[in-house]
Amino acid sequence: MKKVTVALSTLLAVVICAVAMICFAACGANGTYKFYSMSVKTGDEEKVYKVGDEFEVPVSGEKVKLDADYFVITLNKDGSVEIKNKESGDSAVTGTWEKNKDTGKIDFKGAGVPVSSAELKGSKLVFSTSIPLINVTFTYTLKK
Repeated sequence: MKKVTVALSTLLAVVICAVAMICFAACGANGTYKFYSMSVKTGDEEKVYKVGDEFEVPVSGEKVKLDADYFVITLNKDGSVEIKNKESGDSAVTGTWEKNKDTGKIDFKGAGVPVSSAELKGSKLVFSTSIPLINVTFTYTLKK
């Protein structure tokens, strides 16, 4: 009887894990990711900004109060993506996304899409973009 109970418990655990993996594969990255933090690196200097901080835009010198809607990426189940950035105004950029089988990263495609790929780290989406002219690299972390 004890062996049957152990076998049934093991089988149940395997089934639960399989269902969870299928659900993660189907649902995984889909969802809306909102601004959580931003690292700004200029040369050897690096500063981290979070929601609630004030940030001075390098090119314009404009001061911006950072909130969760500062940068938003929505990954839809149908493979479409919508990207909104307050610096670009209220309009959204749309394109497509897919998980790269080789790198495991999320790849973005589409005219005007400001991000080529992002790394999924749990509930966070992390990506970098640079402005070589002024030697600045931004690394954004968005949270689901």
